Amino acid sequence: MTVMTINGTDISNWNAKLLDFAPAPCPVTNETTAASGTLYPVLLHSTTAPLSLSVTFDVYGRDMADAEMTATRLLREVSSQCEIGGPDDFLYRCILTGASRSRTVDWIVTLSLAFEAVRHKPKVSVRPEAGTGAVYCEGTVETPCVLRIGTTAEGPISISGDCWGTFEIQETGRSVIIDGIQKTVRLSNGENCFLQTSLTKFPSLQPGLNTILADNDYTSIIIQYYPTFL
Repeated sequence: MTVMTINGTDISNWNAKLLDFAPAPCPVTNETTAASGTLYPVLLHSTTAPLSLSVTFDVYGRDMADAEMTATRLLREVSSQCEIGGPDDFLYRCILTGASRSRTVDWIVTLSLAFEAVRHKPKVSVRPEAGTGAVYCEGTVETPCVLRIGTTAEGPISISGDCWGTFEIQETGRSVIIDGIQKTVRLSNGENCFLQTSLTKFPSLQPGLNTILADNDYTSIIIQYYPTFL
């Protein structure tokens, strides 16, 4: 049974045994103000930061040199951005923030790693419900999404969504990909077409029900996102 993966590869590839896997809740900062004549605070703005994830495992080798070399290969795998599959069946998009190592016997290196992470499920692709534009977003936090827009309409088209308002696209007759994850706007051939839109905020989905609509019946929209959890 797979217990943990790094970039899709089981940690047994590095002769590693998981000792501890501890995600902390996402830090949430709420800005409030006191309403006149009442004790109840009024929420002005809420900010959610990446969670902290600590992982500890033993790395085994034939001898001291082999254990050190294997531990170094594992550290190289996580040294930049990586994706960890946890024993809790979530995926974690991670940035390494700290690492330490210790040794109990010559052939075992204990690695303790610290990450900033975003907890999510695999990518989901959905279409807005015909007529209503309803899109249900899994997860518990607002998450960026990708809009794949195809149209045969002549002239500019408008796309509206709960999290970004309305923007216009001048490009017609070709597919446009508005990527709220990578922050790009491109045609299907990769050509940058950001200046052909009136975009002021990249698309995202709020947890639960969203409404995403085009201003005509000749436009199709596919939404892709990662269900993200606090």
